[in-house]
Amino acid sequence: MASKAGKPAKRVLILCRAVFGPRMSSPGIRSRHMAEVLAEDLPEATVTLAVPQGSNIPNPELLPYKIEFFTLGKLLGLIWANDVIIANDYPPLAMAVFPWKTFVLDYYTIYYLEWMENTRDEMSSSPRKRSAWMAGARRRIGAELLYSDMLTCANDRQKDYYIGAMIGLGMIDPAAYDRDPGMHHLIEPIPHGIRPDPIEQPREPVLKGVYAGIKTTDKLIIWNGGILQWYDPLTLLRALAKVREHRDDVKLAFVGGAYPGLGSMGLGKRFQETIELAKELGLYNRSVFFDLTWVPYDKIKDYMVEADLAVCTYFNNLETHFSFRTRFVDVFWAELPLICTEGDVLADMVRERELGIVVPEEDVDAVAAAIEKLLGDREFYDATRLRVRENNKAMTWNVQFQPLVDFCRNPRSSALPKWKRSIMLAGAWSQWTVARAIGMFVR
Repeated sequence: MASKAGKPAKRVLILCRAVFGPRMSSPGIRSRHMAEVLAEDLPEATVTLAVPQGSNIPNPELLPYKIEFFTLGKLLGLIWANDVIIANDYPPLAMAVFPWKTFVLDYYTIYYLEWMENTRDEMSSSPRKRSAWMAGARRRIGAELLYSDMLTCANDRQKDYYIGAMIGLGMIDPAAYDRDPGMHHLIEPIPHGIRPDPIEQPREPVLKGVYAGIKTTDKLIIWNGGILQWYDPLTLLRALAKVREHRDDVKLAFVGGAYPGLGSMGLGKRFQETIELAKELGLYNRSVFFDLTWVPYDKIKDYMVEADLAVCTYFNNLETHFSFRTRFVDVFWAELPLICTEGDVLADMVRERELGIVVPEEDVDAVAAAIEKLLGDREFYDATRLRVRENNKAMTWNVQFQPLVDFCRNPRSSALPKWKRSIMLAGAWSQWTVARAIGMFVR
């Protein structure tokens, strides 16, 4: 039995509730490229990108899609006026007021596991508070899953994760399974894509010859993005110290400090430990440099093009197993060889397609050997860059977003009918309301 088809969407709303503008992290970047692809591939539809009031968007009238700056009241009107609404976080009121709308939940990150990691720092002094907060977060995620007609994620592991969650919520019953045994019209992977910009030489130097201590002739390793709880920059620093014992031309730049719109996120315990170890090893502002700002999205290209190599080390935990490191796609765009830790799907791709070197968790010697191999073996380095360039052809935003384009053209969903979900959704929201209230009072 096939999934029931819907009418082609004439009005598509992309809701970006994160910071949007020159400085933005992955939610804003993904929303921007989603709007570009949908506007190009759905000329018969009006595509609107709704961003927070006060977002800095120069010349919005020149964009191929509409821009709307929203407040909560205006947001409800925007949802009313559109056929398909895409977001990775819906305001609770929207779900209650517009049950007949078609909602796509863009869960390209396993937020529950990210929050589990982040709260290890933020709520370390109050285990009860952390437990209560996470209980509320889990119930909110469950409610959003219940409300979605289509869910997009970043890889097949995440699809397995969400299928399990939806089975637990009662979303996949025998009728839903018979309509769509592969659940392709309910959950579909849409990975983060490669930016479409051609690679150009930097307009002006940003690291080499600019930072005191980084010469134009040095070999530059880049860590692009913030330092969060699940990352392991300390292993990288210890590996660099070993490399520095016999060559002083290898430099490392951490590019990315506090995440835009998220306070001090990115400058927490792990970041402070990184600064302290860099000083302890005698690397700080000699071989290791920190840019504490969040580099604008269109400017980070200059940093990537100047680099010779990218490294990202992290812990092989549950967050890693389900992750899709969005920072890696700019590494691939710049055709840089990548050294990364094993455990996630992109690390598997790097190993299988020889796009760099994959190392065991917390293995200082392996990271040091990988750096020396890539920077010391020119033939291997050039061959690796060529393989990265070829691999990029299948990772463009246009390719990645085709399942979403197809869904907007033919909104086929194998989700339970909304009326079947209404009682479950009411229960989920009531549980979330209670859990949220408890979380506000627990100390």
